[in-house]
Amino acid sequence: MAAALGAGAAPRAARGHRRPRARPARPHRLPTAGRPAAAAAPGDAWPSTPDRRALWLAAAKPPMYAVALAPVAVGGAAAAAATGAWAATTLLQAAAGAALVILWLNLANDAFDAGTGVDARGGKPESVVALTGGDPRPVHAASLVALAAGSWLLSRALGACAGRAPRALLAAAVALGYAYQSPPFRLSYRGLGEPLAFAAFGPLATPAFFLAAAAAAGAPTAVATPALAAASCVVGATTATILLSSHFHQAAGDAAAGKRSPVVRLGGARAAAALGAAILATHAGVLAAVAVGALPPACAPASLLAAPAGRKLAGRAAAEHGAPALVRTLKVDALAWHALMAVSMVVGLAWGV
Repeated sequence: MAAALGAGAAPRAARGHRRPRARPARPHRLPTAGRPAAAAAPGDAWPSTPDRRALWLAAAKPPMYAVALAPVAVGGAAAAAATGAWAATTLLQAAAGAALVILWLNLANDAFDAGTGVDARGGKPESVVALTGGDPRPVHAASLVALAAGSWLLSRALGACAGRAPRALLAAAVALGYAYQSPPFRLSYRGLGEPLAFAAFGPLATPAFFLAAAAAAGAPTAVATPALAAASCVVGATTATILLSSHFHQAAGDAAAGKRSPVVRLGGARAAAALGAAILATHAGVLAAVAVGALPPACAPASLLAAPAGRKLAGRAAAEHGAPALVRTLKVDALAWHALMAVSMVVGLAWGV
């Protein structure tokens, strides 16, 4: 009731009763390894005490694997449009390999962040390192196993390709993923994660999967098309917005650890405006590409169906960027928009195949 009254005068105590003295607020403590905290730290956005199942679910990041599937699906659709056939087996192998590479990225990011203390300062109880006892070495080892398995599957998916271009493209994408988070580069700490995500998932990975699918469908010497180039940029742009959206709720912890994310550099309001501009530019780019004939006409109405999700994402960022507890789930909205835009590209490219 006192909270509902706000800053106004408190009502007098009833006759014969003494007004209870307010207890001083106890300081919040960061969670210890393997145990969720009783209350969130100032930079944390968990609104209440989560149980371990909730923390493990957050650590697993199931929706993030849409990021792995988008380049595979869009590249495969572009190959189907070019060859008239779907290379289902190759695309399934590529999807499994890409998912394992994303697992490597997630585990390695937690392991390396444990070394800098950014997760502890930011109050991140869902860190895999914290949930497994605080030692980053087993988590790092598991990440390397995931990378090795993913690389093997990707190599199998590229088996029918002629030349080295597809392998070089994927190797470059993985190298950018390493430079994003790993010493001595740690480019994410310099605010360069978004352009790296754009390049790795867009112009690098998507054409590689196009070439793999085209080769498996009987066109080992297929060349990139304007439609592939435009769709790859859509995949890259929407992937970068997921990364940008994930920074808002942990800006305080990032700043304390010296991580100069775009939200730390720009501030919440300007970063939210940049996110909204990126969403608008992506939709405008799709319509422009359709207008000049780079993308098939079906891509325009398909992408417009994703526009409400983009508007919701931009609106939430603008309204909630200063409230960590609210904006923590912003990346879920970014993933939804990303997935819808990827589906729009797949539908538009493969319409009639």
